[in-house]
Parts: sequence; structure tokens; C-alpha cells
Amino acid sequence: MLIRLGAACGCVLLVLPLVLSISEELQELVDMLHNTCVGETGTSEEAIENAKKGDFADDEKFKCYLMCIMVQMACIDEDGIVDVEATIAVIPEEFQDLAAPIIRKCDTQKGSTPCESAWLTHKCYYNENPDGETMKICVLFVLCVGFPASMCSLEEWRAMGAPIHKTCVAESGVDEVLIEKANSEKVLEDDEKLKCYILCLMKQSGWMVDDKTIDVETVVMVLPDEMKEKATPVVRACGTKVGANPCETAWLTHKCYAENGPNAYVLI
Repeated sequence: MLIRLGAACGCVLLVLPLVLSISEELQELVDMLHNTCVGETGTSEEAIENAKKGDFADDEKFKCYLMCIMVQMACIDEDGIVDVEATIAVIPEEFQDLAAPIIRKCDTQKGSTPCESAWLTHKCYYNENPDGETMKICVLFVLCVGFPASMCSLEEWRAMGAPIHKTCVAESGVDEVLIEKANSEKVLEDDEKLKCYILCLMKQSGWMVDDKTIDVETVVMVLPDEMKEKATPVVRACGTKVGANPCETAWLTHKCYAENGPNAYVLI
């Protein structure tokens, strides 16, 4: 069965406070895709984790896992030829400007077998890095698809959040110093641009309903695993801190997160 996750589910597969939020229904599809491809190929979870760090094992099972993921997403045919435009289409909209040139440039990296072609193409996605580490989110995206959102690490969570950070800085005009202060000192200044930056993050991530209410369980769902135990009770206790406007509501809620769970608070 083909799972055209991007087209069927609004081009949102992950994580990303990172960033991206996904519904419970979509998470079930994601888990099924991962389990199907691990079951079919027998690859190890270790090989998948290592690939997120750039270590693509020269292992037939892992190569065929990548092939399986792309087949299930209708991004490659049985001969190992990548459908470039279909691959771009399943990338969340926030990442497409960053990912599309890489995907088009890599096209299909042909190997001796269809599985090797999928593997070589993914290596190309990872290694084509003209704009720094954040370009590697193309591969993190595909490899994190196979896991619950929380199983992507904080580092990966940050990397995938980079495009949203850039968008929201531009939209709000916030001073990066205020974001750095929020992370280093857990102090969120009473600054309108910072408030609206936080609102932008939460809207881009799908964590606010109608600019008024925090979707608490969606926030909890996308927390990185190492933060989940400490952060979940804080997120639930804070709920929505209502302010005079949507920007202030987002800011007050984040202030609650930072004040009540400083060791688990990160502002991307």
C-alpha cells in the first residue's frame, strides 16, 4: 500500500517546535510506514539513527529501507528512479525553498540496484550542503518520518526548526539577542517583537488554535524525548495564558514554560 503522506495529509509529516506538529492519525501512518519498512528490510534502528548524523551504512538492508520509505511515499519507482517533483511535494511547505534545489540537483543518483540508487540519492541530499548544516534537514526529515516525533533529538529538532526561525525573525523583526537571552537566562523580555516572534513560531508549528488557545497535547507530542519527562507537566499546567492580544498570549504562555520548567525550556 502506498502512503502518500504529503499529499494526503497536507504536506506535514513531522516535527519539527521543531517545529512541525502532526495529528495522532498521521502519527499512526508514520509509525506504520516505519514498521512496514523495517519489517520488509530487516534494517537496524542503529543504522537509521547513524544516518541522521551523516553515517550512511554501506549495508543492503539499510539501502532497501530507504528505498522502501520512498516507494511508500510514492517518491521513487521500482527501478529506483526518483520522482523529483513528488519528493518535493511531500516536504512540508516551510522547508521546500531550502530542500527543492538540493532534490532537483541530486535527481537520481544511479547505483547498481534500485536500493543502491535510493541510498546514493539520500547521501547526495545530505552532502549537498552549500548553505551550512541546516541544509541537512532534507535527510533528517525523511529519516525522522519513521519515528515518533519525540525520537528525533534536540539537536535535530533545532536543525529542522531553522527555516521557521528564519521566517519568524523576518516577519516579527525581533532582535536575535532577545532569543539568545531567553535560552541562556530563561528571561523573556516584555518586547512586542519578541512576543510576535513567539506567536509566529506557535502558528507555524500548529500549536495555536485561532490565535487564542494553545493546543497542549500537540505541543507535548512534538517534544524531543530528552525533554518530554520534565516539560510535559509544565506544558499541561501552563495551558493557555491569555493576554491582551494573540502575541501576548503566546509570550505569557512561554514565560510560564520558562519560569516553571527552565531546565527543559528552549526557544528556537
